[in-house]
Amino acid sequence: PARVRRDDPGNPDICIIYDYHKLFSSEQTQAQINIDCRTAAIGCVQCKKFLMEGIKTTLEPIHAKAEELRQMPDYIMDSLRQGAKEARAIAKVTLEEARNRLGLLEL
Repeated sequence: PARVRRDDPGNPDICIIYDYHKLFSSEQTQAQINIDCRTAAIGCVQCKKFLMEGIKTTLEPIHAKAEELRQMPDYIMDSLRQGAKEARAIAKVTLEEARNRLGLLEL
């Protein structure tokens, strides 16, 4: 590990956790983590706690939508049936075209 002791300065440029901050944390948090890591103002554990806050914030709306959809099983099943029906229609045309090009006859 690059940081053996808590007071060893880090390098966010080579840290996978900092890459995750780029995906989940605000620009302000990223900037602060960058400085605090390099100066050893925070350790890796604290850095990961900040990351978890960003992940939770990012996933909250997804979890809320999933819960909303769980309350509508009939709507979900109808949507899946409709999608399957549309996919079958497209697949039928594609398979007919493939058979024709290969010279295969339908029985």
